[in-house]
Amino acid sequence: MKEGFNSWNKTDRFVSHIGDIGSAHNKALKKCEDLLNQNRSIVTALHKQDDIIRKANQIRLNATIDDCRLCLKNALSFRGHDESITSLCKGNFLEIMDLILRHNRELRELPKAAGNNQYVSPSIQKDVANCFEEEILNSIFKEIGDDVFALLIDESSDVSKKEQMTIVLRYVDAHGLVKERFVGFVHVMEASSSALKFAIDTFFSKYGLSFRKLRGQGYDGANNMRGEFNGLKARILEENSSAYYRKDQDILEAILLVETTKGKLQKFRESGFGPLLEKIYLFCGKYDIQILDMKENYFNERAKRKRYDITNLHKFDCFNTVVDMEIQEFGNRFNVINTELLQNMTAFLPYDLFSNFDASKIMRLCEFYPFDFDNREKIALPHQLGLYIDSVGNDGRFSNLNVATATVERCFSAVKIVKTNLRNRIGEDFLNACVISTVEKEALESVTNEAVIDRFQKMKSRRGQL
Repeated sequence: MKEGFNSWNKTDRFVSHIGDIGSAHNKALKKCEDLLNQNRSIVTALHKQDDIIRKANQIRLNATIDDCRLCLKNALSFRGHDESITSLCKGNFLEIMDLILRHNRELRELPKAAGNNQYVSPSIQKDVANCFEEEILNSIFKEIGDDVFALLIDESSDVSKKEQMTIVLRYVDAHGLVKERFVGFVHVMEASSSALKFAIDTFFSKYGLSFRKLRGQGYDGANNMRGEFNGLKARILEENSSAYYRKDQDILEAILLVETTKGKLQKFRESGFGPLLEKIYLFCGKYDIQILDMKENYFNERAKRKRYDITNLHKFDCFNTVVDMEIQEFGNRFNVINTELLQNMTAFLPYDLFSNFDASKIMRLCEFYPFDFDNREKIALPHQLGLYIDSVGNDGRFSNLNVATATVERCFSAVKIVKTNLRNRIGEDFLNACVISTVEKEALESVTNEAVIDRFQKMKSRRGQL
């Protein structure tokens, strides 16, 4: 175009320039209006499609999360033997999903998604269960914060005969309540103290826990691995001298049992063999069993010509050996330090309005935990203890206070429910997630769907947008 429009004073020229509907001017004007209209741009159309897909994915994933929450809370199996469309019993997860679909109109009216975008596959179920597990553990560790805690461990084996350690953390929350929280299983390939210590180190490192904050360790039961747990106890004490061993039971009863049992064992060793032998003679006489005279010289049937200068009593004297082993085992579990700890801890018991309160015992406890009290705090502590006992002694809320604690046994009960003979192929990670969610039901209920969706999206790259 060499020359522009120059007939501005002649309005009829504008009409001829605009022309009909199909003129060049009108076509250019239409393209300009379309370009300026953002609602009709390609980018906007793509974004709208993405929003629709994203919302549909969120609705499907929310249904899956609700389904998984129900199965985890009630320790239900997820999979079924026959999960085909024609199956009359497709397993708990898919059957519950069908129930949700029938009662959720928004979910029912969604367009059919591709097979891998329906969020109902077994891998998706495990990922959601893992999200619940991590959220529960994070809430536990957040509640502990930078405070001290105790470590409770027991050994167990499931139906597949795998050796594993149950780990429970005991701590005092911000409201002053003692809590015991199950934080998982640790499977051990080798039953040695070094392997057990390595497994504990790995667990602590994974979740940012420090042995410096450990103020107690307990091993409930541990019959099959008693020696290994004794070695583990010693290794932890080498790393933190304040991580004393504590038996999980009522303190007053424990002290009474410790002192009584020690005396009984010593008395039994000194004068228990004679009465025991008399009972054996009576039993043998009653059933016509030949009685061996313990004062006669020992005679070996396999070497009849060989003479021995020892009596039967000396040869078969395993009585003292067995009793000594019991005394030694008892001493390992309740040594002088542990016994004194139990005695001093009775000052905290709230029975009968803290009738056992003794400030001197609490001051003595400070010496067992040198990293928790500096000199200034030790000087101020007697005055603070006086104010404390006056305050709780006049508070009626402490008059009928009952003291109760949970044990790691409830974790074993959950394992027996979750991993049965019919579900013996369940993986270790999935088993951990299921048991933690089953035991920590209150924490499971507090986990929001939004938190699970956020963690689910961050786990790995996924095709579906959320």
